[in-house]
Amino acid sequence: MVIVDELPTTSGIRPNFYLIPYDMEAMENQIVRFELRVSGRPEPEILWFKNDQQLYNCEHFKLVVNEEGSHALLIMGADPQDSGVYKCIAKNQNGQSSFTVRLLVLEKEPTVSPKFVERFQNTTIKSGESIVFHCRAVGTPSPILTWQKDGIQIDPNPPSIEIHNDQCSSSLYLNNVTVRDAGWYQCTAQNQSGTVTTRARLNIESDQKLLLQQGEPLKLNIPKTHRRIEQEPEQQSETIILRHVQRYYEEIPPEQRDFITYEEHKTKPIFATHLRDVSIRKGMTGHFEAYLKAADYSNMKIEWYLNDKLLENGERFIITDKYGYIALTILNVQPEDSGIVTCK
Repeated sequence: MVIVDELPTTSGIRPNFYLIPYDMEAMENQIVRFELRVSGRPEPEILWFKNDQQLYNCEHFKLVVNEEGSHALLIMGADPQDSGVYKCIAKNQNGQSSFTVRLLVLEKEPTVSPKFVERFQNTTIKSGESIVFHCRAVGTPSPILTWQKDGIQIDPNPPSIEIHNDQCSSSLYLNNVTVRDAGWYQCTAQNQSGTVTTRARLNIESDQKLLLQQGEPLKLNIPKTHRRIEQEPEQQSETIILRHVQRYYEEIPPEQRDFITYEEHKTKPIFATHLRDVSIRKGMTGHFEAYLKAADYSNMKIEWYLNDKLLENGERFIITDKYGYIALTILNVQPEDSGIVTCK
């Protein structure tokens, strides 16, 4: 919502916003950026408020302005307590304008490294018998349990090898064992916070009552406990990449000037600034902007394309064209929006 208050005009122009941010959701510890553009003469003063309390430059809040005149409020390492309504006021001696924007900071789920609460022990059995190794681990999120023998992953192979998983516990069934099943058995529990293992030795007595010598433990390929486990692909946020293309008229080479009239050359626009590639998350807002130089802005026509398809102003695509400042804003970006954005 934008509000404009006018004071008696002396000389100059009251502030007017021509780019304002949208309501935003952010994850905890993410950097939040509210960007705006405003016009006015003399140059307006920009003030930010949260719940009617004015915000000042500090480690958590940054009030910035770039060379092109864009103002922004940066929230460094957003916290759920930063959720709320933010108000921006632009004012000068001719009046003031304001708008409000909402921020919701989502709290991250706490994570706890895995820990075994049930382990298995070294065991000796006879050839032809069966055994069950059982373990249970806790952690947040719930850890994934896998089995290895002498450092090599164990896959189910019924009826001789079976693995039964139940929430945070797992059981390894070895049926009708032979001497070749002797060795070091390991269970690994892992989640996003880390990895933990437990292991034990299985000895097999042959039919001749000969006990296999244990010898030195074999070297196992044990994952490092500090290793981070990547999330499953279906749990990851999708990243949408939008690449830009600009169509503009360069300076006319001398050998071609005889074939183009002065009036034609004078009226062709030139990009003063360039578009930039954008990589954002699904559901967020994509924004492209640039500045043009032209002899006559009133007759200039701007067209935006996404993957060679002409875009029209609508619910998701907002096109801005104000005296050389052009912009395309894409709301609620979806994976199908990935591709090439072209301005002509």
